[in-house]
Amino acid sequence: MMAFFQSHYEKIILACLLVIFAVLLVWQVNFLQAVQSQRVDAIINKEDPASDQVPFDFTQEKFRDSFIFSDFVQWHPEPKVNALPHPRTDLFSSFHLSVCPFCFNLIPSSYFPEIGSAAVGHCPIADCGKELKPRLKESDRKELDIDFSVGGNNDRNSNGVPDSWEKENNVYAEDNASIDEDPDGDRYTTYEEFVLKTDPQDPKSHPAYITYTTVKRLGRTKISDFSFKGLASSGVTDKNKMEFNIEYKEPGWKSSRTRPKKLGEEIKHKAWTFKIVDVVPDDENNPGQGTVVFVQRNGFDEKIRCDFNKPVYDPVETVELWNEPYKKNISCQVGKAFRLGDAKTGVEEYTVESATPNSAVVVNAQGEKIELKKYTKQPIVEKRRSGNENPDEPVPDYNSGRDRGLQPLRGPSGSRKRPSRRPSRR
Repeated sequence: MMAFFQSHYEKIILACLLVIFAVLLVWQVNFLQAVQSQRVDAIINKEDPASDQVPFDFTQEKFRDSFIFSDFVQWHPEPKVNALPHPRTDLFSSFHLSVCPFCFNLIPSSYFPEIGSAAVGHCPIADCGKELKPRLKESDRKELDIDFSVGGNNDRNSNGVPDSWEKENNVYAEDNASIDEDPDGDRYTTYEEFVLKTDPQDPKSHPAYITYTTVKRLGRTKISDFSFKGLASSGVTDKNKMEFNIEYKEPGWKSSRTRPKKLGEEIKHKAWTFKIVDVVPDDENNPGQGTVVFVQRNGFDEKIRCDFNKPVYDPVETVELWNEPYKKNISCQVGKAFRLGDAKTGVEEYTVESATPNSAVVVNAQGEKIELKKYTKQPIVEKRRSGNENPDEPVPDYNSGRDRGLQPLRGPSGSRKRPSRRPSRR
């Protein structure tokens, strides 16, 4: 027996270890199955926690239902989809809302006093509370550029201009793109003429073009393709016998050429006809480069200085103006006149009396002086008006961040959107 164990002890040990490992494996599998079963049972049989819900009182002011549904609950039959101005919220209660012109929240229209009433209303929003004036009569609504009343029917094309005004001036269209057109060709759009209270069909009915003209720059203009290139003759001290190399471009030439010219000779430049009227010779230490030539344009009194191989500038200052209606720059020398408009829209002529980098004074044909301000990048109509003509009251800024769910206004430039005209309570 001992001999058997001595010869096979390794196999016997391996067999015992195999049995032990098999037993441990079976035990481990059973253990894992039991643990998983306990976890599933704990999840399935878990009791629901006690309810922590709190009853809500929807009549409380913080829910704002008490004043929204208090006095003006109305039922309307469901109209067709294309009935844009009709107030509706599908099967929900429909009621008229208006925009508070101060906090821009949608509030019930009933908070505005009755038409023609002497009473004063107040915005119900807690952080606003501003005074609300009575709503306008229907006959006065055409003076507004926006009808804020939900259900209002005076702006069916949603372009910010009352339909009554558009039809009266024969500019009404179903799409709102027509508000940016210029039917009379006077450079003012229909919306701009509505705000400025002019006739969109009359090309001569518009604000003076000088009203929207500003100063961009003031300086001396460089005379292109014209320069003094030195003396063509050497050793000559008599300026009447001197010859000067003038580089210039004549009309029809493709490039500039240098030609010798004498005192009193004309130079036919591509833009002007110049004449050499004076010469200041150089000194002996800097021959040929210290000479200064003075030329004069035909019809002008000012002498133009020409230094050797340097740019030549007009001695008279030129003011650069920007005209917003025409969207173009206008260059005019101080003391000279310029025109705006044409025979169709009416010609305006002005003379620049004086100018600085920040302003200019022009004189019209009647002798009236008009001051032009510094150029700023602003459109003719900066923003939509509120219809508030009282200068003591602030004009609401409909582009402020406090729209509370409203879309920003859309002006004629296309950068802004109108407020929603069909709010719904879902």
